[in-house]
Amino acid sequence: MDQRLGFVAQVGLPGYQSYGGGALVSAGGINGTSVGGSIVRVGIGADPLDATKKAWIMRANYGDPDTAGTGSKRSEFTFGSSTFVMGKRYVIGLKTNFTDWSASQDQQVAGFQIHNPDTNSLPNPWLALFVTGGSYTLNLQYSPDINPAHAVNTALLTDPAWTPNAWYKWVIEFAFTDGANGWINVWRNNIQVANYSGPMGAVDGLRTSYLKAGVYHWGGQSGGWSGGGPWDMAVQTRQVLLKGPYVFNDDSISAGFVSSLLDTV
Repeated sequence: MDQRLGFVAQVGLPGYQSYGGGALVSAGGINGTSVGGSIVRVGIGADPLDATKKAWIMRANYGDPDTAGTGSKRSEFTFGSSTFVMGKRYVIGLKTNFTDWSASQDQQVAGFQIHNPDTNSLPNPWLALFVTGGSYTLNLQYSPDINPAHAVNTALLTDPAWTPNAWYKWVIEFAFTDGANGWINVWRNNIQVANYSGPMGAVDGLRTSYLKAGVYHWGGQSGGWSGGGPWDMAVQTRQVLLKGPYVFNDDSISAGFVSSLLDTV
């Protein structure tokens, strides 16, 4: 794997797979054709701000078929199904770069999220970056009785006017201290934007969770189950460039170290 992409699975954590019907290609970006029956939604291309480096290209198009069983278009990496467990501290680092879709008013899950494997009984995703037009919210969810309909949402960060076509560096440090509580710190471009301690996930315990990175339309093409609304035709293609993620559960690895690591990719 080309390390200029900054992609790595550390300390024995599960590896990646391409998700959402997207075929992973080794070079050349996304050409929109079918490979092995899948729409090409994941590619590798030059960093538009530094031609000496590369980036993952994740793309969702209105005209593509829905990802099987989801009712939406997805271009994501998933990292195992039980990467994060109780009682351990983790640090995640990645970079995101969104094309300009500020003219739209629908909602995408873009960049990254941390997801529970039990979709039906636990709030999902318990942490995610939601992009609505030209604004985004880093959202944390907690459910007091494992019923996702009762989930309580906390906005850790709201940015009403993010800059398109620019790299944002994210470092996320977190741990679950027991079956209902935990803590999380988030830095964006070296500035701490969240310092939260309290309920996270579900009251019966998060059990396990895992990282997802990429983009997908939260509400499906015609509304969908997630409440994100129908696809706003003002912008028919949503593209995210990614570098990373790096994932560590070594207590000797600081958030500052992960941040400096991201500066090299």
